[in-house]
Amino acid sequence: MSSSDGLLYVLPFLTDLEEDRVFPEFFKMVGNHYFMYRIAESVGGHPFIPFPSYAAAELEELSLIDEGSVFPKESNEFLQVFSEAISPLDSIKRKAQLVSRGESSFSNKQNIHRTIEQINRFLINANRSKIDRIPVLSIPFKKEYSLTRLHVSKMLNNQKWIRQLISFFQYITENKVKGCPGLKIDSFLFNEEGEIEKFLMYNMLERSKSNVSEMEVLQHNLGVFAALIEDFSGELYGSGYREDQHNSDFNLLMIALNNNEYAFDDFIEIEAFLESQGKRGKSQEKIAVFLDTANIFTGLHTYDIHFSSLLSKIFGEKKNITEQYAALFYPVYESASKTRYEKARRDEFKASLEAQGFQVLVAANGRDKAKVIEGGREIDVDDLMLIAKMKERMDKFKKVLVLTGDKHFLPIMKVYEENGIEVNVVSIHEDDTAQEVKTHFKDRHHLITDYWESILI
Repeated sequence: MSSSDGLLYVLPFLTDLEEDRVFPEFFKMVGNHYFMYRIAESVGGHPFIPFPSYAAAELEELSLIDEGSVFPKESNEFLQVFSEAISPLDSIKRKAQLVSRGESSFSNKQNIHRTIEQINRFLINANRSKIDRIPVLSIPFKKEYSLTRLHVSKMLNNQKWIRQLISFFQYITENKVKGCPGLKIDSFLFNEEGEIEKFLMYNMLERSKSNVSEMEVLQHNLGVFAALIEDFSGELYGSGYREDQHNSDFNLLMIALNNNEYAFDDFIEIEAFLESQGKRGKSQEKIAVFLDTANIFTGLHTYDIHFSSLLSKIFGEKKNITEQYAALFYPVYESASKTRYEKARRDEFKASLEAQGFQVLVAANGRDKAKVIEGGREIDVDDLMLIAKMKERMDKFKKVLVLTGDKHFLPIMKVYEENGIEVNVVSIHEDDTAQEVKTHFKDRHHLITDYWESILI
């Protein structure tokens, strides 16, 4: 490993990490990178995900590489200090190297003071066990790569990077990968024209567990994306707002993300928003699913539903289904052991629904029965929770599917129709379906047996 081998050496974000987290970040980066690369290769590759070529390096080797061949600069500086702290015998030699490089090896004097504090902190734990070698990502260096901030000045006039960023977030979201809140502009390698060339900070990604819903990942990544855009604004508008950028994609997006009226539901909607130059164009035909769990699964007995198959049968393409909600009641009994048993059963059922894309709303009233009195009528507390969610999300969809035969849902379903939203209803069988529901919906009401291929025995 040398400074003249035509390679760029990439370190994970390390700044401000506690000592015991430094080495794990290197190995986390390797694991996540291989994971993302395998996914990309299965669909023909992704332009931002380079081949995971890692070299096993000693800390001392990294310190000898020219600073211009290591990215990002802040992690390199941090690692220099870290290697001193865990190798006390080499401390004098390492400090001499830093001094010989002069103040230019640091971003500014503030970094020098921070470095001194880090040295003092790490030296307290200098006797920790040492890992001899760490995996370091190496990619072929290209002259068009920008390792300084020179590309930032180009990013306001060449805003292709915004669409690239949206596309990347859409990609990781589809693969149930979360971006960490600490993502920032240096997570990406840019070219001199201000366009994204590679994503590099794989330690800033989190693979979701199997029971985490797609909706949870989407909502998380929308938040991380908004924070990242704000971080970019600090870089791009650092010297003040520019009037000539008023109608630029970046400025329109900044305004929208800071305006509660523009609560984007997904990255496709953000892309459409920019395509329409900041105006709300024709909405995507978004579809939501609301599942009255108790009503449907009581009637199913020992059977189950393959929801992906069911939704595809009803709506054709499942990709337009943007949200799925279910409500699940958790009873509390006088017997603590029975309460624990029922909770375990429901936890298992909840996990199975989440694995099929549902966001499960947990309802409880401290009793063993779900019934409560609301507005002079008896209703299940889980029904109330699902109805409240339907009211909250009403203006987000063009179509909804409500899986219930319960008449308590009829008023909110009528309100949906009054607002121009198409309502479809699926129930278990005639005896489990309120007559009012069957009469009102007629052709848009079906029994689950109409989709027998979606029933699991």
